[in-house]
Amino acid sequence: MACPSSSKLCQFCDESSIKWKCSNCKLHLCQLCNRKIHSKIEPSKGHYVTNLEDCGSDDGVETNHKTYLNKLPCTAHSDQKCVLYCKNCDRPVCSDCLIEGHQEHIYCKLDHIYDKKLKIIQDMKDRIESDIPHFKEKEENLQKLLSEGTIQYTENKDKIAEFKDNIVKYADGLLSDLDKQWKPMEDLITKEIHSVRQRKDELEKRKIQLDQTMRSPFAGGILVTSFTLDKPMPDKTVRHMELKERKFVPGKLQTSVLLGMVYNVPDFQLLQTYQNVNCTISKFIKCDDNSAFIGSDLSMVLQKVSLKTDRIKSEREVRLYVYDMAMMDNGDLLISLKQQNLKLYTKDGKIKTFKSFAPLCTLGVHVNNQNEIFVGFSESRVVSIPKVGSVRRVVQINQKGIILHTYEHDIDNQRLFTWPARICTKNNFICVVDYSDHIWHGKGRVVVIDKGGQLQWTYNGKLDEFYPEDIAVTSTDMVIVTDRYNYVLHVLSPTGEVIVCKEVRDLGIQYPFSLSIDKNDKLWIGTRQPKKIHAIKLI
Repeated sequence: MACPSSSKLCQFCDESSIKWKCSNCKLHLCQLCNRKIHSKIEPSKGHYVTNLEDCGSDDGVETNHKTYLNKLPCTAHSDQKCVLYCKNCDRPVCSDCLIEGHQEHIYCKLDHIYDKKLKIIQDMKDRIESDIPHFKEKEENLQKLLSEGTIQYTENKDKIAEFKDNIVKYADGLLSDLDKQWKPMEDLITKEIHSVRQRKDELEKRKIQLDQTMRSPFAGGILVTSFTLDKPMPDKTVRHMELKERKFVPGKLQTSVLLGMVYNVPDFQLLQTYQNVNCTISKFIKCDDNSAFIGSDLSMVLQKVSLKTDRIKSEREVRLYVYDMAMMDNGDLLISLKQQNLKLYTKDGKIKTFKSFAPLCTLGVHVNNQNEIFVGFSESRVVSIPKVGSVRRVVQINQKGIILHTYEHDIDNQRLFTWPARICTKNNFICVVDYSDHIWHGKGRVVVIDKGGQLQWTYNGKLDEFYPEDIAVTSTDMVIVTDRYNYVLHVLSPTGEVIVCKEVRDLGIQYPFSLSIDKNDKLWIGTRQPKKIHAIKLI
């Protein structure tokens, strides 16, 4: 606490400026009053008086404290000064206290305990002062996080609200058109109903009169009524109206596809890098245990490996050109060699021909969780622009290799694919990495169709050039594509909108090529040069 200004007047004489403060009396005194009056009054003797010039000075404060210790009054005996500190009772004591109740206790000097406790206080003060910047920094970071989160929330909320308003406006327009088409017809029908009802009511009224006349016992009624029979009958003409059937046909898109979704933009955490890979990777498949398969086209090898803590150990190896491969639910591998025969590598290490598709060459191959098999085909082993008569298709086959569905042209008979190199599926959609240039330095795109063969969307990248190599879909339906020469992972929504494009060089990943996702949604990325396997977690 700051000391009072020296411009204040003495509380004794009310004339001179204050120089001293008595902590016991709570009075501020001038030099003369302190020396001539306060110090000589019997009740004030022994009071703790502080020179105001020492206020704020550490040395001065400590000196005053030490001085006060020598005059510290006993709380139990007000006429006595404390002389020692009782450790057992943890308080200062006077000589009377020593006699009365502290005979067997342990004591120490007041200045010793003062120094010890002062050090404890100073240490705590130092810790507090060192911790304050930490919490200040955390507070600033949280405030920044709150601000950024609020901005994101507001932007997303505004977009959703705008989209909702547009849908409501469109629905209102449909309702308005429906009203314009129906209301005039409704009015005509209503008027005609009124006219017909009037004529019907008139006839029913006349019928009642005639019934009463015929049941009457008086023949005169018949004679009189006959004069009314000449009244003309109502016109039986009814306006012809034809109702044209109209029907509202809702769109086939799911609500989530139509409206979109709010996604958590993922970040990527590198979990592990395996550097002792001895072949150029074209495909990597992680099994449910700590084993995996590595396929290579350039090295012409298929390896079964086990994943150790810091290295890969080869368990089995066969000489085989592997362009793409996929695991079936029984653990066998379907392998595309870019040849006419689709190969099968069994769990016991045998290589068989699964099916020959001559004269076509197999390209990408995929087996989904329902054990459905999808294969890409071309008449050429080399990426090229299709000509008249070229075959570039994706087919679904069963476990016996029989073709169930063929996807090659859209409803306008336009080609869906140029060279279907990689395939994955999710729900009702088939996602294809479609090469459009030479495979090693080529560009491409992502083509997504439904299982009915209808084109849903295409993606050509967000950068000037797009070099897609592999594709996979997470359990949350995010589509992830490796972009080899841009060092990027493209994360897309189920409708092809970009969620994030993540450059992976800062994770130590160069030229991302092969991509697979295990049952825990962990990404496994294989690079060809350098030859490495990277395990990544989405966070």
